[in-house]
Amino acid sequence: MSVIKGVAWVFTATILTQLINLITLPYISRQYDESAISSLGIITSVLTLFLIFSSFRLEFFIVKKDEALVTRFTQSLFLLTAFAAIIYSFFLLGYLVYKGIELSWYSYFLLLPYLIGAFWQNIVTFSVTRKGRFHQLALLKVAKAFVLLVMMYLLNKLQVFGIIWSLVFSVLLPLFFYFYIYSQEIIGVFTDVKGKLKLLRDELFKNYHAAIQAMFNVVNLQFFVFYVIAFESKKIIASYFFMEKILNAPLNLLASSLRQVIYKHFVDNKSNKSKLLKSYITAQSFLCFVAISTGTFLYVFGNDLINFILGDGWNEVTLLLNAYIFIMVMQIINIPSTSLYLAIDKINIMAHLEKADLIIKILLAFYSITAELSIYEFINIASIYVVIYYCTVSAFLYRSLFKGGQ
Repeated sequence: MSVIKGVAWVFTATILTQLINLITLPYISRQYDESAISSLGIITSVLTLFLIFSSFRLEFFIVKKDEALVTRFTQSLFLLTAFAAIIYSFFLLGYLVYKGIELSWYSYFLLLPYLIGAFWQNIVTFSVTRKGRFHQLALLKVAKAFVLLVMMYLLNKLQVFGIIWSLVFSVLLPLFFYFYIYSQEIIGVFTDVKGKLKLLRDELFKNYHAAIQAMFNVVNLQFFVFYVIAFESKKIIASYFFMEKILNAPLNLLASSLRQVIYKHFVDNKSNKSKLLKSYITAQSFLCFVAISTGTFLYVFGNDLINFILGDGWNEVTLLLNAYIFIMVMQIINIPSTSLYLAIDKINIMAHLEKADLIIKILLAFYSITAELSIYEFINIASIYVVIYYCTVSAFLYRSLFKGGQ
């Protein structure tokens, strides 16, 4: 499938997914209480951190595997993340209880299949990307959002448990569809455990720079989310959840449409540096225009948009939106950079940048806590730094990897 067709499929699916998500928000804000919305924000945010350490981001390398090894490698990842889900479900359950979310003992048996489904779904994304069957990836994305919407409507009386049940169904049902088509990837997952773990160990040793970079990248992108769920109240957590869903709609629209397709395009053409450079500059120029236009629109009309979607009583969402806008703009502009670093096997440079990024963000967070800054002040200060960081990433990519190599 061509790049244009791949982008078209995933772009169309992402539009539908974001529309479903936006339709879901007014219903959630009016039918679910603060505790339920807070639990939804915590679960989805903590999941992002768990995803990093469930597979050490080795799923990226499914795209590069040859036919002789790809099925066994994919099965090995399924095995690893199934074990990881058992461990992480205890942490997630404990953190929800710590944050004052009332849960029964059997909640563990809901969180466990949810984590397994979420971890496996992430692996499936790259498996389908490798096959180039982006129409199937599009169907999986839409199915997940649609099932979540339907289940949250049907289970609203259960509040927190309705949220958890809805998340479980939203990840498991699309997986059943995938394994129905590709049954060979599920048969034999739990056999030859020792051999599969050795394969993963060797892969991690060989590509440890990429694994480290990917882990640091996700932590850095989600750093503000972790800060909020760790130090803020249920009200702020719920408000941040809504803000992120609204603000990340254009980000997800572009990232989900472009990241997998561009990455595969870079991998297929990595020997042609001039073509890669041209593609990279074109993508960044386009995304720069889109990001600035989108950011300006949301800054000017964000308050009216939030009141229309969520109703009254969510003023904190507007404040968070205005503070976070520059971070969203830079994340959109930077979409092609990580994929290109990974494709041309120079991810070690990006890994060092990610480490420095995390250290600086931790220092900013420490300053915010000791100076007793509000969450809005903290994000405003961090926004200035994020702009500088992403400009540095792009400069290193061009100067170090291309200009010096031609």
